[in-house]
Amino acid sequence: MRPRRGRSRSGTGIPRPLHLWWARRPLAACRAVLFAQLVDDPSAWPERFPTEDAQEAERKRLHAVIAELVKWENLNDETVLNRARWEIARSVAWGLGEEPPARDDGAAILAYLQAKAPPVYDPFCGGGSIPLEASAWACGPMALTSTPLGADLEGARRDPTEIRGPPAGSSGP
Repeated sequence: MRPRRGRSRSGTGIPRPLHLWWARRPLAACRAVLFAQLVDDPSAWPERFPTEDAQEAERKRLHAVIAELVKWENLNDETVLNRARWEIARSVAWGLGEEPPARDDGAAILAYLQAKAPPVYDPFCGGGSIPLEASAWACGPMALTSTPLGADLEGARRDPTEIRGPPAGSSGP
């Protein structure tokens, strides 16, 4: 009797799409992880949150921001995104000894993040979920991949014309 080789069609016993299991990340998960990495824990600011209760209250408020951020219906909701961007801008500003831009000025928040936010590095970007979400935060993503397919996927997610070329009839590159 011959052993079953799984789902592989190559005859080697190694499943070909194995890399897809861990390389695919839902955008909401990437968004939450990046937010958590870019926003300081309240305990990092004892002068602003002096007690354990104040720190815990701020932590709960930040968790509520994450909970709203990862809902599918809020994927492109500018109000929710600007609320999260402001939290990131506040952490960046406090770290630089500055005050963040006004909470309700989305353009100023984006400009501040573009100028001052740290870049997000993804040395194994694969499908490009992390760089895509980092660009939503205006954090200047830097992504590398070692496979041509990964480079194509990442490029297509950030700029669809990079793979397909400009639309028919346009004079773009």
